[in-house]
Amino acid sequence: MAERILLINKVSQVCGELLGAEGFEVETGGNPGEEELVKLAPKFSCIALRGASNITAPVLEAGSKGSLRLVVRVGAGVNNIDLAAATRNGVIVCNTPGTNARGVIELTIAALLAMARTFVEANNSLKAGKWEKNKFVGTELLDKTLGVIGLGNIGRGVAQIGRALGMRVLGCDPVFTEEKAKELGIELVDLDNIYSESDYITLHASLTEESKNMIGAAAFAKMKAGAALANCARAQLVDSKALMEALASGKLRYYYTDVFLKEPPDPGDPLVAHPRVLVTPHLGGSTEEAEILGARQAAMEIAAFFKEGKVVNSVNFFPGDPALAPWEPIAEKMGDFAYQYLASAHKVSEVAFRYNGALSQYATERLTAAFFKGYMQNAYENANIINSRQFAREQGLKVVESKMENVRDYIRVAFKTDRGEVIFRGSQINLKEILHSINDYFFDVTLKDKYYLVSTHSDVPGIVGIIGTKLGEAGINIEKFSLEDKPGKPSMAVISTGSEVPDAILKEIEGAVAGRGGEIALKKVTLHAEPSPD
Repeated sequence: MAERILLINKVSQVCGELLGAEGFEVETGGNPGEEELVKLAPKFSCIALRGASNITAPVLEAGSKGSLRLVVRVGAGVNNIDLAAATRNGVIVCNTPGTNARGVIELTIAALLAMARTFVEANNSLKAGKWEKNKFVGTELLDKTLGVIGLGNIGRGVAQIGRALGMRVLGCDPVFTEEKAKELGIELVDLDNIYSESDYITLHASLTEESKNMIGAAAFAKMKAGAALANCARAQLVDSKALMEALASGKLRYYYTDVFLKEPPDPGDPLVAHPRVLVTPHLGGSTEEAEILGARQAAMEIAAFFKEGKVVNSVNFFPGDPALAPWEPIAEKMGDFAYQYLASAHKVSEVAFRYNGALSQYATERLTAAFFKGYMQNAYENANIINSRQFAREQGLKVVESKMENVRDYIRVAFKTDRGEVIFRGSQINLKEILHSINDYFFDVTLKDKYYLVSTHSDVPGIVGIIGTKLGEAGINIEKFSLEDKPGKPSMAVISTGSEVPDAILKEIEGAVAGRGGEIALKKVTLHAEPSPD
């Protein structure tokens, strides 16, 4: 009996034609809501959709009780699919990443040209019966500086065209390497340099807790007067209040956005109505070519799944050796911890994994993927065990794996950075995740809590007391304080706390230590995983 495939949200007919030729039974629908999808889902083996409908938990639960085994999102974003519910109900979710990238790239470049030459306003003026040639004197992009925030597929494509237009291109991405940037002709800088040196800034960052409202009052204050900003990523990356103030003051000459906090925006939305804001209704991937390319890719993935048993571009499924499942939490937590420990102070070029003892007898790719899930979720909102290694490859990180027998069971991860090698060791013992060491400092810290401080400080009397006193005065409970002293070297401590330590308290600790004639460097680590029970 042929598998039944449901295509909704105006997925290109190319998908249906290709699947029909492969012997599938294909039906099409409009933009069904949850109630209708709950009725439809059990009748189909696969639902392929774009972004107009939501595949919710009730839909997936109902579908899994019938024939539903696969959901394919034609496009990259899977915000309209409940991934946790899909996994829980045994439904694999795939997408078609990269098929709309060119459309977003070209729309961003079009926005830059529109802002440079003011042709939207000029068009409106002329259609209103005016001839204001002298009013709309524009600028050229040649020799201007373009700042690209986020160097994934889209950001790199914008940078490439920017260079072809004769622009100086700056780029900022927390996991992009200097070597990769040089290869692409991009000057890798920090955000402050992007803000202060760019005539045009384009946003291609993922939305995470750290990136939300990243373009706020402080960022606008650092920008060149008269800068222009284009956002084809997420509306939540820009602080709305600060944006309107920057436009009102003239600090920001133009803002272009294809994305909104609410879609569609309310009638009379002040942002949409602003004369120096250019808007489009989320058209980034809406090109004929992108729709056809996505439909072809979706058809290929569906055929591969049902005819060959292959899973292509899944976002919630990754096969692995069941024997290593207990090790995945420590691998993920080590990645999360390492990223935050290394952030801003180190440029990483290589990550070398060594799986020791009994681990060396297994295929360990899934553990490496779990590590990068923890690592990359600090930079990508949709990082998971499926796509995290791809993110690492895209950022130019060299990944090396090796194995060693005849030693105890543990994971060793060595980062090659611009400031030397940094090594983490960890393992799981009786299903508890243990961080054994950072470099040659050994702690054996159980990573069961959420909040940590790593202190590297002078080996002088009183510093441990200062840390404890300041945290206590702030009402912050110390769960565990693991300290190692090294003769002739700074001391290091890993401290787990009951709540996050505010930056102001860190500054108080630093000031008090300086008052004792000592030095201290403090790094906060907040693990994404929920705290573990004792």
